[in-house]
Amino acid sequence: MTPEETFTKYLKAFETLEPSKFTPYYHSPFMLVTPVGVFTGINEEATDAIVSKVVAQAKEQGYSRSEMPNGFACEALAPDLASLTGNIRRFNQANEQIAEFGISYLMRRVGDEWKLVVMTIHAPK
Repeated sequence: MTPEETFTKYLKAFETLEPSKFTPYYHSPFMLVTPVGVFTGINEEATDAIVSKVVAQAKEQGYSRSEMPNGFACEALAPDLASLTGNIRRFNQANEQIAEFGISYLMRRVGDEWKLVVMTIHAPK
């Protein structure tokens, strides 16, 4: 599977808001960088704590789905490293936009799988 295919599957898995569906896409350890702070999933317990906050916030907003209106760019940095960038729009169950932000993600191939290592959330470009 390519980084692009993996990322597309991750986005669909995230829409379920069921951590067991999307956390397998995370590298261990992994890092989430946002304007609010830096959060490191150094082990399963730390990852669960980060994910529970993200899921709780999404549920509070009535999150339903995400879209990437301009798609995303993927750049190979090395045979086992890739960078993905783009803008994400999130929508609630009434199909109202509830968030828009830019993403810059670093992925690493582990065996035959691509994993999200660093996830950076920033202003949309």
